[in-house]
Amino acid sequence: MIKGGLYVKIRKGWKKGVTTILASAILVSSIPSYGAAPRFKDVSASHWAYTYIEEMASLGYIAGTGDGKFLPDAPKGILNFDAAMSLMARLTNPTTTEKTNASYAYNALLNELKIEDWAKEGLAIALYKNIITESQLRTISKNGQIKKPISKINTCEYLVKAMGLEDTAKNKQIVSLTYKDVMSMSAIQTKYVSVLIDAGVLDPKGQGDGTFGPNTQLTRAVMAKMMSTAYDYMKGNPTTPTTPTTPETPKNETETLRTVMIKISDVGVYKFLMVEDTNGGEVAYQVMNNTSITVDGKATTYLGLAEGQEVELSIKKGTKELISVKATSLEEEISGKIKYLNSTASKMTVEYTEDKKTISKDFTVDKDADIYLDGKSVYLKNLKEGDLVDLKIKNAVIYDIEAESKEKKVEGIIKEITPVKDSRDKEYNITIVDSKDNTYKFLIDSKTYITRNSRVVKPEDLKLKDEAYIIAEYDVVKDIEAKVVKKNIKGQIRGLNIAFNQNTEVTILNQETKKEERYILGKDVYIRVDRVITNSRDLSVGHYVEVVTEGDEIVEIEADSKGLEASMLGKIQYINSRTREITLLIENFDLDSSKYGDEIAVYVKSDVVVADRNLKSISFSDLRRGDRINVIGSYDGFSFIANTIQLR
Repeated sequence: MIKGGLYVKIRKGWKKGVTTILASAILVSSIPSYGAAPRFKDVSASHWAYTYIEEMASLGYIAGTGDGKFLPDAPKGILNFDAAMSLMARLTNPTTTEKTNASYAYNALLNELKIEDWAKEGLAIALYKNIITESQLRTISKNGQIKKPISKINTCEYLVKAMGLEDTAKNKQIVSLTYKDVMSMSAIQTKYVSVLIDAGVLDPKGQGDGTFGPNTQLTRAVMAKMMSTAYDYMKGNPTTPTTPTTPETPKNETETLRTVMIKISDVGVYKFLMVEDTNGGEVAYQVMNNTSITVDGKATTYLGLAEGQEVELSIKKGTKELISVKATSLEEEISGKIKYLNSTASKMTVEYTEDKKTISKDFTVDKDADIYLDGKSVYLKNLKEGDLVDLKIKNAVIYDIEAESKEKKVEGIIKEITPVKDSRDKEYNITIVDSKDNTYKFLIDSKTYITRNSRVVKPEDLKLKDEAYIIAEYDVVKDIEAKVVKKNIKGQIRGLNIAFNQNTEVTILNQETKKEERYILGKDVYIRVDRVITNSRDLSVGHYVEVVTEGDEIVEIEADSKGLEASMLGKIQYINSRTREITLLIENFDLDSSKYGDEIAVYVKSDVVVADRNLKSISFSDLRRGDRINVIGSYDGFSFIANTIQLR
């Protein structure tokens, strides 16, 4: 069987546990010596890859299958993706701290992708050192390629990154490859191949037949050669700078350049700043061990710099060596959506549009960032891929996030529903108000699934004041569950709007809420005025009504032309004993608190009961201007007819 790029024949009875051991066997060597006699039975001294295999085995980078064999060639020696990545990660010689940090940052991701335990450390280091990105690994996992053979061209890309030569490849201006199949490679892939040829890792002659074979499956022998030559290159080009500390450079031996940072590059531990030159071109300068770096006047390290910053560079005359870098903080505001999120590592990839181009950019999220989702303070882990975000960024670090959920769930009352003008797809705008008076606006399109009282309906079947539960993606409704709200309301008619070929609109002052509410008379509305069955023509402003509503429709209405029962407290401003009329300055009106301070005419019939403060009966003529009285009677919207008056 093949496991992790290794092949072994398993005898019956001891399969359990063997596959994991063999898959990782190439990663650990138990043979310390590099002697003259071949250490592997199937790799003789005459094998073309003998020297490379022996060197890598002696250094502890690779090992055999456990039975004295190495399985160098196809078909048994084909190398799978996970084993290849682990090998290239080990080539970077990670420190114990780097291993710990990598495991902490990416263990959750690797568990999510169901990576086998033996391969987790290697892949975590590969992610930590940017040999492969999280989005690349997710795509590979999604396509089921984790346990599949790795191609030669993909190995070239990852090996270039493991060697710290990615920027060298990207900045390579001239690439001259003569392979017959060079057109099957992308532009960046040709740069990776060219850099590996320059480093002595690849043979410029290719496979010997004039082709490179980018999609060729990689064998263990070929991988051993690539690792050995890469190791020799890295040993000859150490990643630890040996530049000694230099004394302060006199001013007359320096040059100053004020410009903008275009790119920050790492080649191993060597750091380079790519900036605009005075002619609008690009030029790179090297950050030395003793380069002074400040941002906004505060000392920092190379990590405090960010692309796009305005910088003042002090350069050693006649060289590309930086004496000092004075940078100004770069503040950005970006609106887009989360394409990828790793809350454990505080990493976020955001997709946004700039100059009509779609851009994906990676950011670090500050540990103390202010994060809000749908107006509520949350943790980074509460955000999800696809959420819309408004970001505030300083030097490539996000310090403020205002996020809006991709999926919204809202429950409330339909306040408004109107067709979208000139829409070919019969789209509707819908407005929902929840129990806290928050307003939400959405779009209903042809794909929206709508039910009302458990029946599938169209948007036009929804009614104002229906209760609705909405699930939306961004601002487009995916699902609506609506139901009719049946209510009994008491109040007074404040307005009637009768229009030709339209439903009659009735405005009612709700006795309970003290608010005016608008309804329409339903097609088959049942109407009684003063206990007589009639139609809408007999309804009038001022009528006291008891109505039954379904949504925004009145289905039953009982009207009383005498007016609405009410009570009022006020002070007598004027009294006419002959006409039995009182002008009252209102202090309190149970139907409408806004009437405070208004004057109202109170008509007193001859049979009205008038009482003093002790509830003893008195005559109407005993009332005087300035008396405070409590009046109980009926109100028709204009005047008040008293039934009972009591002095207060």
